Amino acid sequence: MLRMELAQFFFWTEVSFSTKPQGRKWQLTLFYNMYFQSEILEALGATVERVRPVSITHKDHFVNIARRRALEANKLALQHISLTDVKNVTNGYSSEKHEGGFFADQFENLANYRAHYEGTGPEIWEQTGGKLHAFIAAAGTGGTVAGVSRFLKEKDPGIKCFLVDPPGSGLFNKVTRGVMYTKEEAEGKRLKNPFDTITEGIGINRLTENFKMAQLDGAFKGTDIEAVEMSRYAINPYLQETIYVHKL
Repeated sequence: MLRMELAQFFFWTEVSFSTKPQGRKWQLTLFYNMYFQSEILEALGATVERVRPVSITHKDHFVNIARRRALEANKLALQHISLTDVKNVTNGYSSEKHEGGFFADQFENLANYRAHYEGTGPEIWEQTGGKLHAFIAAAGTGGTVAGVSRFLKEKDPGIKCFLVDPPGSGLFNKVTRGVMYTKEEAEGKRLKNPFDTITEGIGINRLTENFKMAQLDGAFKGTDIEAVEMSRYAINPYLQETIYVHKL
């Protein structure tokens, strides 16, 4: 059984299509208010565990719950193949009676960064013929901006790579000032959900292992209005100077 945290909804719908024909089961943890996404995933055969948004340090953060569920599944599978040492077993066991769990851990697993370094970066380079001046992206797990920026910098150190950060995220200050901070997290002002933005899957207030691999020249803050206006501008068929990539 695949047990995963949901960071990129459409990626996991692809997982569902690839695993369902094989008869595999999969379980996801996602925020309790993601009704639309959870209904689609359940229709595709997933077991969805809805959780409340809390800090990554909390035991019930969706990432920590996903890790725990995978560990529990593997312990159960190990019991049925006569193995006794189940300490810290997170991925890769199954038995005839019970399937084990797989914890993707896309925030910290550097396979995320490598996928973009070996895939997305080369695609951008090849499809532009190497004729590009800058790359800019937002970050959630940090895998995309890290993998692409590092690849492009190796190809041409003159290419500028930037982060754009939504309201409530601390990455802008981390890149520009070296401090992970955002005014929404100031004492006495912290909101239940500091990410007051229409964007999904981007913005974070901790430094992930994937983001640490990024090679950035700077960062910008982005507002919801700017995001919506730019999306409409960039997909205009008469404007060819911009490649617009919608990260799902």
